[in-house]
Amino acid sequence: MDTLSTRKMSTTIDALPYDILFEIFEHAASMNNFHISKWKKRLRLLAVCSRWRHIALDIVYRYLGITYGDCEWPFAEVTEDTQADEPKFEDLETNIDLVGELGLSHLVRKLDLTIYYFTNPLLGLKTVMTRLKQVSSIWPSVKVINITAECNPALYGLVSRDVNQLKASITDLVDDMQMVLPNVNSLISWSNNDNALVRRIVGELAERYSSQIARISANHQLQAWNPQSFAKLKYLKANLEHMAAYHYPTVLPDSLVSLCLRNIQPDNEWDIFGNKQCLEFANLKTLDIRYSFFENNGDLETCLSAPKRKVYFPQLRNLLIFGSFVNSPMLKQSIFPKKIKYLEIRSYKNVVDAAVKVNLPKAESLSMSLSYNEHNQHMDILSNINRLAELADSVLDASLDIVAPINPDRFGSTTCPFVTDLRIASSINGRFAIKLIQACPSVIILRLYKLNVEDNEDFSKYIIEHAGNNIKPIHFNIQHATIQFKHTSDADSNAADFAKYLLVRLPALHTLLFSGIPPKPITEFKDMHSAAYPHLQDINISSYNSVTIP
Repeated sequence: MDTLSTRKMSTTIDALPYDILFEIFEHAASMNNFHISKWKKRLRLLAVCSRWRHIALDIVYRYLGITYGDCEWPFAEVTEDTQADEPKFEDLETNIDLVGELGLSHLVRKLDLTIYYFTNPLLGLKTVMTRLKQVSSIWPSVKVINITAECNPALYGLVSRDVNQLKASITDLVDDMQMVLPNVNSLISWSNNDNALVRRIVGELAERYSSQIARISANHQLQAWNPQSFAKLKYLKANLEHMAAYHYPTVLPDSLVSLCLRNIQPDNEWDIFGNKQCLEFANLKTLDIRYSFFENNGDLETCLSAPKRKVYFPQLRNLLIFGSFVNSPMLKQSIFPKKIKYLEIRSYKNVVDAAVKVNLPKAESLSMSLSYNEHNQHMDILSNINRLAELADSVLDASLDIVAPINPDRFGSTTCPFVTDLRIASSINGRFAIKLIQACPSVIILRLYKLNVEDNEDFSKYIIEHAGNNIKPIHFNIQHATIQFKHTSDADSNAADFAKYLLVRLPALHTLLFSGIPPKPITEFKDMHSAAYPHLQDINISSYNSVTIP
């Protein structure tokens, strides 16, 4: 390469205009969850040259993170019979000192707070607020608060302190946060424990910002003493579990653009949007509804005839449904556009009949994940997947998880060209495994657990039937396979013969991971026949140890 060409290539990135470099830096420096070590790596962007520093300064210092506590606390002295005293931490993991020294608090847009606690996160949050005020009495540029409240799993049994007894402390904390952070319009919260104090603190905080907040995302319930309406809320992710036990803030449906409801119960599905018999989400583009995994929908006729309300989604583009909605009135009440852009269905029960009863919309593209289990053993699951595929112009992907004993009559001769991820966790023999694989010709990822190659299945004589590459493949798309053999020993060659049988008949295979048989016979077979079957050279074969399945 000549010197001129080299010089042109070396100056390309420096010649990029400001807005392009800004987009690159924004992507490189973005952080959904703050971590001090990751943030320090972003500082390298500022040391390259003055132009890069000028462009990246606003991006790097838009993130401020403070971590209170330590996830490695010693918990041995704490029992379920004691009320743990919250430990006090003076040393906080944070970048606030550097932000303060450089006078860059006006650049901070997002505040990430991580609190480790026993039963009461108040002490940690108060300490964090004290530290913030030491640098600046007000942080007007902060728009996003991300609170992570994490209790060690060993302490889940401890009872949370009474919320009402701490009302004054919670109110003082929330007043302080609103004063120091006056312009917040986005509130994100995650808690690994169903702590009443976390629910109340975040709920009260959301209530204080109710007139201006545009985004709320929480994996737990929101509780407030005086719930307000959110008039400007555009994005909401809420947990409706046990919602009837407390007052939930009211959300006005008109402003919402994206809505995710978790742990939906059939008796209060739309209650947070008011008591109107007719609701219209005029601007909603994405609806993500997730039913409680343990939900008991009750009697079908009772649920489907319960509330006489209609819910309209005239602008909906994306619909995502998780969990069981077989007997739920929520979708039955919904009026969708005739066609949307994207539909996603993930359920552990048969949903085909439910999909017909609730009149799901047609979609340009469909993604689905279904389970064959005790709820739907009477169904032909492959035929049902084919029926669901009729809802869309194209199926992006479909995963099938078979966890119940398989009734061969229910699979018959049905071919399903839509399954791309097949996981079989019930005991089957080698021949039936091949039958299922061939019934799903589009599978890319294959996982077989509890595979029992029986004594009467002699695959050894079929491994290499003819010389050269005359062996007919059984599947053309499987790229990744995991096989866990059942009832095998080092002396048992049936399972090894089955693995060899698959190797030469899966020409697209890239990785094979297996357990229950020694790896040496498989790797030797691969090396021996790579010349005749070149695709064997590209297969990465490895084994793993697993608990023996009886």
